[in-house]
Amino acid sequence: MRGNDMRNPDRIDSFCRDLAELWHKVPDWRFGQLMSNMLGAYVGETKKDIFFPEDDEMMAFFKKYFAPKDKGRTIKIHGESDDLVYIEGSSGWDNEYGCYDRDVIIYFTDGTMLRMTYAGHWKAVVEKEGDEPHMISQMIDGDDYYSDMFEISNTDVWNVRLEDN
Repeated sequence: MRGNDMRNPDRIDSFCRDLAELWHKVPDWRFGQLMSNMLGAYVGETKKDIFFPEDDEMMAFFKKYFAPKDKGRTIKIHGESDDLVYIEGSSGWDNEYGCYDRDVIIYFTDGTMLRMTYAGHWKAVVEKEGDEPHMISQMIDGDDYYSDMFEISNTDVWNVRLEDN
């Protein structure tokens, strides 16, 4: 690099702060997963090599990547029997997860992290509060209580993980 072509090193701290804020939305991801997912999406959407964009262009894409996809959408999550969790209203995620003897961890683009766990009935536990308000209510099927219903709007499912309980 020559004279005017040199990049300002002051940009690095700001970029890293922004990246850390985004990474906190998916704290379960390792750094390699974070980069692979975001950079793969960048190449897929822009058809550009990751070598060429300036830092501000890349960060704008990263923020877009983590932004909610559809404002106004309501997502509902509940369990059924002892081995199924349903996600209704999300874009791009399966609506049913087989999870016998496993918890279902659901990450949302607003930073919310939900755990659905079964112990005679499905319990919804918010493990990390995000930016959007949510509601947990009990569902009744006849006389049998079997699942909490979790509802959240203005965000989308970001990731789903099964974990042994």
